[in-house]
Amino acid sequence: ETSFFINLHNALMLHTHYYRKTQSSDNLKPLKNKLAKLHQYKVGSQTYCIDDMRRRLLRHKQGARCEDPRIHFALSLGSMSCPDVRVFGVDELDDQLTEAAKRFCDRHVRVDISSDRSSHATTTLLLPKLFKWHGKVFGQERQKMLQTVGGWVQDATVRGLLEDG
Repeated sequence: ETSFFINLHNALMLHTHYYRKTQSSDNLKPLKNKLAKLHQYKVGSQTYCIDDMRRRLLRHKQGARCEDPRIHFALSLGSMSCPDVRVFGVDELDDQLTEAAKRFCDRHVRVDISSDRSSHATTTLLLPKLFKWHGKVFGQERQKMLQTVGGWVQDATVRGLLEDG
């Protein structure tokens, strides 16, 4: 069921962008809420818009909040900073969610090293907004979030910073 709704979500988002003729360079922020409710697909007797699928089906299972943070790396809103759109299979879902998390983190988690006038180096870990928006799922405490993200980052420099906390 999970892979079905991930795929349906992403297909509906692509369909919505195609219908609205949005471009990858468009600023989607003003349209985000509208796009998430604009189009719907009917599955059986139920009708789902993107927003419904994100909230009710993928993040809440039988009234409980879904604790698998990797789901967030499978859902795309069609912007450059979103996870890649791909097809998720039933039998491969666990491996594919891990791969999606790794790809996203490798592309978006960065380290900024800057120095001030006294040649004092400052190292800053830059996380994408997805971690701010859904922070509780990745770990409420800073150390827990860094540990979770560290499991998906391949870059040795970034991984070292995450492990050092």
